[in-house]
Amino acid sequence: MPGWTAEENASLDSARRYSSARRLPVAQNSKASKEVKKSIAQTPEEVFADLKPVIVEYLGVDEADVTREASMQEDLNADSLDLVELVMAGEEMFGVEIDDKEFEDVHNIGQYCDLIHQKRVEKGLVTQAQEG
Repeated sequence: MPGWTAEENASLDSARRYSSARRLPVAQNSKASKEVKKSIAQTPEEVFADLKPVIVEYLGVDEADVTREASMQEDLNADSLDLVELVMAGEEMFGVEIDDKEFEDVHNIGQYCDLIHQKRVEKGLVTQAQEG
């Protein structure tokens, strides 16, 4: 993550491996996550609408606080493990893979939704006419 020390980045990598090994219960069992899996988001706005209830559930924040402009760490108080779990949830829900290096440039919810949308376009899950 930008501005993080090598120790903090190593901690993030460790958290990602830990989360991967234990398979996130929220991503697999939450009602919101199951609804998102059935959804085929075609625009960044649809990605946001589908991801918002999952962010609320994961971080235990008020729905009104989850905006495209909200910083995951500063506004929503997400720690490194929370970020890893949100990335993994997004990967699972939207059928994409997000590299740690790509996520380093993500600072708010809107950027995360845009990245997911971009990955869906690259993977051919969104047609050109439906791009946001």
